[in-house]
Amino acid sequence: MSKYRRLCKIALPLVLIWLIPEIYLYPMFLLYIKPTGEEKINEILSQVNRTNDTFEKLKMIVEWEVKDFTNAYNRRPDFFLDPFYRYPVYFDNGVKVRVLAPVIPELSNNPYWTAFFKVGACGELASLFNEVANRAGIKTRIVGTKGEDHSWVEVKINGEWIHADPTLYFLSYRYHLNIKWINNPRFYDLIWFNISKVFVKGSREDVTRRYTDTGTVIVHLTKPADRIVVKIIKNGKEREVTTIDVNSSVINIELGGKTYNITAEKDLIPNFIVLKETKRVLVIEGSTTKIDLSTQCPEFKPLFYVLVTVIVVFIFIWKYRGKWHEIRFLN
Repeated sequence: MSKYRRLCKIALPLVLIWLIPEIYLYPMFLLYIKPTGEEKINEILSQVNRTNDTFEKLKMIVEWEVKDFTNAYNRRPDFFLDPFYRYPVYFDNGVKVRVLAPVIPELSNNPYWTAFFKVGACGELASLFNEVANRAGIKTRIVGTKGEDHSWVEVKINGEWIHADPTLYFLSYRYHLNIKWINNPRFYDLIWFNISKVFVKGSREDVTRRYTDTGTVIVHLTKPADRIVVKIIKNGKEREVTTIDVNSSVINIELGGKTYNITAEKDLIPNFIVLKETKRVLVIEGSTTKIDLSTQCPEFKPLFYVLVTVIVVFIFIWKYRGKWHEIRFLN
């Protein structure tokens, strides 16, 4: 028994570390990754601050950022730190280990983490570029489209917000393409993907018209609703574009030209049961589309099934609690 207990004392911490890598990742971030990332950011800032030309500063920052960056988008990881596939790890040329941290909120898209590991996708590139540019005295902000799952940066120059996308620079740099990465807001609509809706990160400021022409959907609610949810289908899955809180029976929604699933929702029991109706709508830029929606079809939320499962398990345990005692007595 003593050997078994000693084995358990050794195995249990190892299993916990394997299951919950946050145990060591966050302390490692505070003690080593963040200070090292700060050093790397300060190194590029010391070079950037030698010039007063804003565009030259931006080019120096983006070149430093993408030079040894590993793109993780649609790339299969070499392995994961945990069995739940939350922390992918990439080997760069079989030498440098790069860890992506998409789960811990404070580490996801963290500029210090990205400066240290230089791995990620558009979100990591935008976050790091935004941090360095701001510290170089350039006013910037992160913008993006949830529906198409892309983020980039806007830079304020001469009182005007200018589009700047480090991902476009990375693609041009890595694959020797001639892509204009700055002040090219219509690139996505013309070449890459149709824009649905663009917001400034951390706010509800809508800057969609800078990136695409829009059409209008007029939603008439025939029954009261709490919200309108707009989604698109991407790679066979629904992706949320925007959610609008409802305070009237008629809602006007401006969207880029493409097909959407527009849903009216009314909470019957918040987080558990919702009444809803969905209609698929093709939005044509420059045109107006009118639809009627009614909140009449019930839908059970995942939390409802969790609650039902817990209740069933509790009832089962309560009902057979006496038999557990008999089994223990017989043993």
